[in-house]
Amino acid sequence: MLKKILHRFNVYEKYNRLITEEGKRIFIRTVYTLSICTVAIILIWYCGIVNMASKNQIGFIHDGFLKNTVQTSNQKITFSAKATGDEAAENGLQASADDLSPDTGKNTSDGNKPVAPPVKESENKQENKSESKPEDKQESKPENKPGNKPADKPENKTESKPETGKNDKNTQVQPEKNKDIDKNSNNKQVEKKPDKKPEVKNNDKAQTAKKAKVVQKTIFKGAKTSYVALTFDDGYNEKTIIKTLDVLKKNNIKATFFIIGSVLDDYPQVWKRAINEGHQICNHTLNHATLTKLSDQQVKNEILGWETCVKKVLGEEYLNRMKSEFPYLRLPGGNGNKEDRILSIAQDCGYQVIGWNLETYNSVISRMRKNYSTNEIAKKIQQHVVNNCTGGSIILLHFNQYDITNIEEIVAGIKNRGYNIVTVTELLSKK
Repeated sequence: MLKKILHRFNVYEKYNRLITEEGKRIFIRTVYTLSICTVAIILIWYCGIVNMASKNQIGFIHDGFLKNTVQTSNQKITFSAKATGDEAAENGLQASADDLSPDTGKNTSDGNKPVAPPVKESENKQENKSESKPEDKQESKPENKPGNKPADKPENKTESKPETGKNDKNTQVQPEKNKDIDKNSNNKQVEKKPDKKPEVKNNDKAQTAKKAKVVQKTIFKGAKTSYVALTFDDGYNEKTIIKTLDVLKKNNIKATFFIIGSVLDDYPQVWKRAINEGHQICNHTLNHATLTKLSDQQVKNEILGWETCVKKVLGEEYLNRMKSEFPYLRLPGGNGNKEDRILSIAQDCGYQVIGWNLETYNSVISRMRKNYSTNEIAKKIQQHVVNNCTGGSIILLHFNQYDITNIEEIVAGIKNRGYNIVTVTELLSKK
């Protein structure tokens, strides 16, 4: 504060020339008067606090001294309530409330002098113990103050016991409620668990169902019997198809054809002749695509798209008979013959995949096509098929110039070895 005041005086001195002597005197007088006023206010405030503290001490002593007067007045109220009934009790309560001052609880009806009780203390104690009721307890609770006598202790005990009992009951009931709440919460948790378990079980069942699903494997050959199956794929060349039908008809042989769906519409009369002569026309996909490079839906479209072409060319009746009696599918190039994904889709579409154990393209044609003539390759194919066929063989040929050139010699050579040429259905039926 002094620094600030000095600082102000310094500022004042800077502008000393601008202020007159009379102004300086007025300024100094105002500073003195303000300081004197602040000191006076502080003294008055301090005296007021001391005075209030002294009054509170006197009040405590006086309240302790007049404690018996409050008790006697309360006793009068209880006696009057019992004698005159509820109405007299209410009047007595109002009278006692009027007689007592609200600040100190003193009896002002007879002056400042305390009224002596007409009954002895021992009798009052017994009556208060025996005749006290819950309604009177609320009216006659004495205040616990430092001036109470030892004679007041029995009344305090009788009045405090019921309340402590109630509090004890309340404290005992609360844990039970908490236990009930805990039980209810546990029951809710127990009820929620069964809701989750079936979902887990259903998921487990779905997973186990997938695992338990037995995917039908590709059939590459039949049982070792005296029968072999002769199969033909694709169907691009009409001349080779007709030649094959003529040779099979001449030798009374029934074969299985795996024809591309998009080719069926090119020669509808040829395929109808094949069916009428007892041959089987089965699924070889719609466009002869490599199924292992396609998605599941695309694979399904290739398989089911073939059925649409068959309905158009051969009729729905033939399709239904094929699906029920010889539901065979040959995968283009054999791609997917050992892949469960492709086999599972084919199975879901209602087909059994048929492979082979004797073929000519990879074994002969691809090796000799660049350096040998058609007749040389045809002769090699004839020797390869006749010499390597065994009981239960599924022989794969194509309607091309290499496989069909010597088709009649191939049939004759297989027969000379003692094998019967049949369809795939008949071959698989032989055990």
